[in-house]
Amino acid sequence: MSGSLGNKEVMAKNIRKQLESRDLNVKDFAARIDFKYSTVLDWVNAKTYPRIDKIELMANYFGIEKADLIEENNQLHTTSEESIDLSNLREKVVMFDGKPL
Repeated sequence: MSGSLGNKEVMAKNIRKQLESRDLNVKDFAARIDFKYSTVLDWVNAKTYPRIDKIELMANYFGIEKADLIEENNQLHTTSEESIDLSNLREKVVMFDGKPL
């Protein structure tokens, strides 16, 4: 269950990805969000898993959804600023032997 809540390795990978994309090191990031350096280092090294309130603070800092830190996912979720227009989507009916499935 690599994408399940509680997976320290996925969380660590996602935090590192966010830090790298912003050219931040763990020490600077910890200072900017006022977390203990050793705590953030443990998250990045997959030794511990952050509490949900810390996940939310990190997601807000990075401007991403919490799921982008928690889940193993190659695509980032859109933020409220980048909403997607879903009004024109229609349900696709899959047919088998002339009958909908």
